[in-house]
Amino acid sequence: MSVNRESRQMNNYISLHGWWRTSLLRAV
Repeated sequence: MSVNRESRQMNNYISLHGWWRTSLLRAV
């Protein structure tokens, strides 16, 4: 259960920090 929870948190983190990273790359 703990592993699934961590995986979900990691996915959320990537999803949250993925959009601004792509936007930054596009800006450049």
